[in-house]
Amino acid sequence: TGSRPDLPPLDATYHDLVAEHQTRVEEALPDARRFWQRQWREPGDVTLPGHTPVPAAVTAGVSHEFALDPGLRAGIARAAKRIGVSRFELLLTAYQILLLRYGNPDAVVALDLGARPANAADHIGVFINEVLVTANPVAEQPFADAARALRRHLRELYAFREVPVPRAAPGVKPGITLSPVSFSYRRRSESPAFHDIDADVDWTMFNHARRNALHVLVIESAEQTTVSLEHTEGSFDPEAARRIAGHYRRLLAAVAADPETPLGRLPLLGPAERDDVLTRWNRTAVEPPGVATALDWFHEHVRRSGARAAVICDGRSTTYAALDRHAERIADVLRSQGVSPGDVVAVCAARSAALVTAVLGIWKAGAAYLPLDHRHPDARLGYLLTDSAATLVLADATHGARFAGAGTPTVRIDTAVGESTRTTGGGPRGGDLAYVSYTSGSTGRPKGVAVPHSAVVNLLSAMRRLLDGGDRQVWLAVTSLGFDISVLELLAPLTAGGAAVVAREADTADGSALARLIERHGVTHVQATPATWQLLCDAGLPDRPLVALCGGETLPEPLARALRPRVTELWNVYGPTETTVWSTAWQAPRQVDAVRIGGPISNTRCYVLDEAGNPAPVGVTGELHIAGAGLAHGYLGRAGLTA
Repeated sequence: TGSRPDLPPLDATYHDLVAEHQTRVEEALPDARRFWQRQWREPGDVTLPGHTPVPAAVTAGVSHEFALDPGLRAGIARAAKRIGVSRFELLLTAYQILLLRYGNPDAVVALDLGARPANAADHIGVFINEVLVTANPVAEQPFADAARALRRHLRELYAFREVPVPRAAPGVKPGITLSPVSFSYRRRSESPAFHDIDADVDWTMFNHARRNALHVLVIESAEQTTVSLEHTEGSFDPEAARRIAGHYRRLLAAVAADPETPLGRLPLLGPAERDDVLTRWNRTAVEPPGVATALDWFHEHVRRSGARAAVICDGRSTTYAALDRHAERIADVLRSQGVSPGDVVAVCAARSAALVTAVLGIWKAGAAYLPLDHRHPDARLGYLLTDSAATLVLADATHGARFAGAGTPTVRIDTAVGESTRTTGGGPRGGDLAYVSYTSGSTGRPKGVAVPHSAVVNLLSAMRRLLDGGDRQVWLAVTSLGFDISVLELLAPLTAGGAAVVAREADTADGSALARLIERHGVTHVQATPATWQLLCDAGLPDRPLVALCGGETLPEPLARALRPRVTELWNVYGPTETTVWSTAWQAPRQVDAVRIGGPISNTRCYVLDEAGNPAPVGVTGELHIAGAGLAHGYLGRAGLTA
């Protein structure tokens, strides 16, 4: 009608409320400062699955909203009552646990607390203060204990709910947000009455702006509970945000079912995601090749292409036939020295064709080889001989005398090769030991990893499927025999009818010398560590087709981007010694935006598990567990460690 409505007078003006608020803050500030001196922990970055960090700014936001079904809503209410906390406290605890399970044990959550005084009930405006929740749950405790601990922590916070944290806490850095993760809980009452004014109320809880990585807003009304996940635009792909919403919902459902469940056992993954990480991404099973050992492949090429070059070193070539003949002589000498199938024979020699001959000869005798790096001190080499119970040492003329007092018989490789073949014996079987590779010992005593022939065959077969080099492949062998990745660069060509170009010791650290070997011998495949690839890039890679494998250390993104245009294919390969050289492989695209370790190779399964042994959600950091045909027998003589 245009007339002034008949409204009751306000108890206080907005100016009065501000003055009263300032007075209360000043009175509480000394105690608040003492509280935050005890509690303060600077909020750090958090890890969220599928999250791409964006510059901190108030920017366009995206909200993913879902409602709790009535059954879950009722279950949450019952669980909260059972453990003696409010629904809000239960929901906030669940959010903390979600962050914990994402790998954030020390996450600090910014929490919006209502700070509207009683005499401001009818005033328009926001009366909210943001505080920090610094109490953290631990994976071993039951959910109920974590929720009650949070309740006690919140009771302490409530005493200072009106005091701005930047005024009371030491070391608060200026910024647009207190923490990258935050939480809000709103209880929506019935639509307010505006005395004699008829009005429709439109509840707007998301303003399409966001200032941190992830904000969870829970709105409860008499009819429903709605959860919104809010984040800056472009920081999550929609699928990742949906997965996070699903994880939070499943946590709540599990808590509603049994709030005494330990935090580490609360389920996160839904059926589809669980199938992805446990089954679908591990469908690598293929029929094993029809050979028991790499020797079987080698012998096939001896028969078919005996005159072809097998090993090239220092300008000299050794044919398949000659390599086989020399290896047979070594095997014969080893048998005459009492070496039996299953024994360990150590090898110590300079980089040459003789080194390859020694390995093949040891295998023909049914034994396993133990590489000894002549650059290592006598104490380490002596330990390896003793710990492995090596039967004998095969050494070249330069290094043989070094083991005269070691207590282990020594045979010169050149002398053995010069002997006439007198006897023959059966070769190894797939389950027999192929080699023993010792760890560095940086975390204790060096451990010998016992690798069977079947695991070597699986590695070679899997890499054939990936690389498909044919019988004309030429590999540059640049790695020390003591580093297990040498297995691939020596045996991949010799089991396919190709050739291994063995770089001399001095050339392995000379990028220009390696580039000349690649050019001179028509090398098609190079496997090397990032340090060696950097040497090659700096020296200038020859302009020719080349398949590059990089492993042994983390491949830096700048190196990957520099290397990729210069090679035909670039593979980043990863694997621990205990799973036989490589377990995963990733082929870099033309434009490298990030470096990955890729997926499992043939007959290999990879699982990322959290500290409690649960499958980690997609995009969440965990511990890599590897299973399959590449698994070593164990640590030599260390049954307890193997188990």
